[in-house]
Amino acid sequence: MHQQATAATEALLARVVDFHITETDATASLIAFGEQAELSVLINQDARDASTAELVGAFPVAEGLERLLEDTGLEYRMEGPAIIISRRVAEVRVGAPATPAVTRSAVNAPARSGSVLVRLLTALASVVAATGSPALAETGDQVKVIETIVVTAQKREETSQETPLALTAVASDTVEERQIDGVRKMSQLAPSLVFNRSGTAANTYMRGVGQDIATVLGEPGVALFVDGVYQGANFAQTASYNDLERIEVLRGPQGTLYGRNTTGGNINIYTRQPSFETGIEASLLFGDYDRLKATVAGQATLVEDRVAIRGNLVTDTNDGYRHNPVSGDDLEERDIQAGAVSVLFTPSDTVEMTLRADWNEQDDDNPAWDYLRSVPGAGLSPQLFGGVAAPGADEIRSDREGRYITEHWGVSMDLSWGVGDVVVRSITAYRESDQEVDYDNDGTDVAFFEVVGGQFSEQFSQEVNISGLGLNGNLEWMTGLFYFEHDLDILWNFDLKVLQGFFEAVFPDIQKGFMPPLPPGGLADPTRNLFYSGRIPTGIGSAVPFLDFRNQQELGSNAAFVQGTYSLTDALRITAGVRYTDDKKDNVQSVTSNVSPAGCMDLPLSESWEETTWKLGLDWDVAENALFYASASRGFKSGGFNSGTCDNAYDPETINAYEAGLKSTWADGRVLLNLAAFLYDYQDLQATLFVNNASRLENATDTEMRGLEAEIAVIAGAGFEFDAQVSWMDTEYTDFVTTNPMTGVLEDASGNQVLRAPDFSFNVGVQYTFTTATAGAYTLRYEASHKDDYFTTVFNDAFAEVQAHTVQNVRIIWRGARSWDVQGFIENLSDEEYVENQLAVATVGGVIGSWAPPRTWGVQVRYRAGAY
Repeated sequence: MHQQATAATEALLARVVDFHITETDATASLIAFGEQAELSVLINQDARDASTAELVGAFPVAEGLERLLEDTGLEYRMEGPAIIISRRVAEVRVGAPATPAVTRSAVNAPARSGSVLVRLLTALASVVAATGSPALAETGDQVKVIETIVVTAQKREETSQETPLALTAVASDTVEERQIDGVRKMSQLAPSLVFNRSGTAANTYMRGVGQDIATVLGEPGVALFVDGVYQGANFAQTASYNDLERIEVLRGPQGTLYGRNTTGGNINIYTRQPSFETGIEASLLFGDYDRLKATVAGQATLVEDRVAIRGNLVTDTNDGYRHNPVSGDDLEERDIQAGAVSVLFTPSDTVEMTLRADWNEQDDDNPAWDYLRSVPGAGLSPQLFGGVAAPGADEIRSDREGRYITEHWGVSMDLSWGVGDVVVRSITAYRESDQEVDYDNDGTDVAFFEVVGGQFSEQFSQEVNISGLGLNGNLEWMTGLFYFEHDLDILWNFDLKVLQGFFEAVFPDIQKGFMPPLPPGGLADPTRNLFYSGRIPTGIGSAVPFLDFRNQQELGSNAAFVQGTYSLTDALRITAGVRYTDDKKDNVQSVTSNVSPAGCMDLPLSESWEETTWKLGLDWDVAENALFYASASRGFKSGGFNSGTCDNAYDPETINAYEAGLKSTWADGRVLLNLAAFLYDYQDLQATLFVNNASRLENATDTEMRGLEAEIAVIAGAGFEFDAQVSWMDTEYTDFVTTNPMTGVLEDASGNQVLRAPDFSFNVGVQYTFTTATAGAYTLRYEASHKDDYFTTVFNDAFAEVQAHTVQNVRIIWRGARSWDVQGFIENLSDEEYVENQLAVATVGGVIGSWAPPRTWGVQVRYRAGAY
């Protein structure tokens, strides 16, 4: 089955070619077909493991290709002189964008005798992938070349090297081989990406842009999308993700096509989609710390060429990395259970609908906070009351073990309808995220400071976009509408237990219930039944000194956008886009304490913001395999309300970004060099302070960021490959004066480094692959990821500096028969001890932090059958 050929391609399909193809492996046979027909061939990843028929004799190109693909479940379509091979689904691709697939290098480049451009979409990483191994293609003479994967970063299909923006793309096999199961490990793969888990939330930064906030009130500066659905809860970035097709990391503001909260960039995660083939995949991983991970995924056709289904289940557990000598137990245990199902409907050749449902639950005590150091003059330290902190990363002395229970679930519908050159796409989604916590916040063995609480997120989103081609195919355009509704409920209780005896002595009537309880509807009457709700004080008369705060918020966001790319010539294109966003937040705040008179009860606050974001870009094919691009764009992140305070909203932040880059391959496709330079001019950046044991956002007046990035991949021959990604940044607050909560002194932070923005970072990888005649293929890989020191306070305090660190990993992979592969790995090979995240907290008079995982090892066995 193939799409209807245009008049321009009918001549190519009618040419008679004398074929001699005896290979039955789809990859090898289609490469040979492209060489013999002198056509470009692009093989989609879902088609690479099929078996084809032999093709010997003289046939027209179209007939020959149909004979080759007979009974394979594969289809082809023509894009200019290029042939795109994929699994048989509707012409409108749901997981891909809303625009028809156009591969510029294939469309604009003439077919050349004696050469073939084979864009093999293997499961190795994209050429711009900061993971390491680039995707490889193998021609008939066994020469490997660097290739790309098809991405949808601009909501249309194009290869990563043809996408005029800084992009890291990671294919499914690379995800599995690197054991990538969440955003955290992506920070070892993509340039300029820093990820820290902060107990209840994720701190994700890209090129120095992000957000440090512990509750769902704080919206991330790096947006997460899963199958095109925006994940509004910032702690969704701590979840695990499975059965992945690919990951795309977009660096720089994406305010036109993606909208709000993409000032730093996007992380786009795509799960595997159903196809009309039957297959199953199962894996079992075991390792130290009693690590056990089991996965199973399968797909089947329910109605031939009309309905297909795919599902997966995952369980992943491990014992704790740290020992608690107080209780004798281990800390940082983890228990993850997850599953997903998707159903594909193709009622016609122009309509496609995918229904998805997913669920993920994580029950752990990770991270466990350790008391790292006291700060003189900062406040009461648990060490003044006999608290002892354990030195190093192996032990954490805690008077009680923490617990985090996080659950996410959601459903979505992705519907596409193609009419000629126009495609209409609708993505409708509903999601809930729920988190309940109870942990020791001082990291010592004294009952000093404890946190109990929870947060709940409920969201609905709807996007409708229309895209197509115009002006004789020279214009690719998209326009759309977006609506987002997000309801939040947050309740936190902070107990200062060490002062209970003093408090009872000074206020003896407390024990008699003399003080009145909180009024109905306040903190004493939460609408949600938290699993630790019995420990939350029921009134001002509590015998334990405490601070409670609660926020209930409703967000409504509306947006409209349009973007187009016009080809001035075959080699030169311009892009322009604009988006209008209107946000409104209604918030009800309560802050109550029995040791402080400051506070409020059910204080209503409301604020609205609107912003117009835009993009102007130019990209130019300066040579056959070299693309230069330059752009100017504006990004926007909404204002909001702080937790634990009774004040008005902080303002939105905006960013003007300027970027130029080069994407290129050399030496007949065996060397890749990608470069990017950026300059950011920030207005009202939302900087994070930690006040009264709560993250507080405050607008810095102006901020500047600049940097350089380079990505290199080399196929050295004889089985050796090398890859590297390097990032250099220079960031500073240009005008920011505020009070340091640790010292109480007004300080000028101008000239200081921006939060979590290391000056220098790099990833390097070296691997060697060899194949034996009878024992399969082996790959040995070494990789290292380094980040310079960076700060976790805007004041660049020495006590809040994360030290430079390098994480090294080694892997060995065996691939036997088609159905089996085995991997062994050691991560953090040198067992480097470093603090992954830390917080300067005046309430405990010092700095608490969480340690990165120690050295771990594991072995994974995987079996595949049929189409997977």
